Amino acid sequence: AKLPDSAPAPVARPKPQPAQAESAKAPERKDAEKPVKEASSKPKSDEKQFNADEISALLDKQKPSGGGAKRSTQQSSLGGEKDQGQKLSKSEQGALESQLGGCWTLPVGLEGSENFVVVVRFNLDTNGKLDGRPSVEQSSGNRQFDESAVRAVQKCDVAGLQVPAGKQDIWNDIRVTFDPREMLGL
Repeated sequence: AKLPDSAPAPVARPKPQPAQAESAKAPERKDAEKPVKEASSKPKSDEKQFNADEISALLDKQKPSGGGAKRSTQQSSLGGEKDQGQKLSKSEQGALESQLGGCWTLPVGLEGSENFVVVVRFNLDTNGKLDGRPSVEQSSGNRQFDESAVRAVQKCDVAGLQVPAGKQDIWNDIRVTFDPREMLGL
């Protein structure tokens, strides 16, 4: 196996046109050089030294700007009748779910109802009585199941739900998850 003595000549590639490349680069260089010349033309003696005392004095004298949202001129609230941060404790939530579980009857003949879960939202007044109609906040996907949970809240309302004294304000907006495995032990 003898190697060939000659090889085909490579194909010549077209040469880039240098005139276009230089003309495109030339304006950029001129623009880039101008700020450098301006900066170097300033005498360095005019530059001020950093002085923290002067800056803090200026900041202290400066009035707040008027930008942004309009702020209230009234004093901030130090707490009111409703404490927005307060929530039901786990034991209070458990007691409520236990009461509602006693009033809840699953729809008859509904297959797989132990796998359904619905979240019902309702309001109670200060006496533990229902204020308005309960609503389905997160559906189980089965209308009969969802309505059975709403009926449970309404059924328990006849006797009134037992709410701890002094905490009626947090019972205003309640969300309960109706899960038959948890509430009915299925």
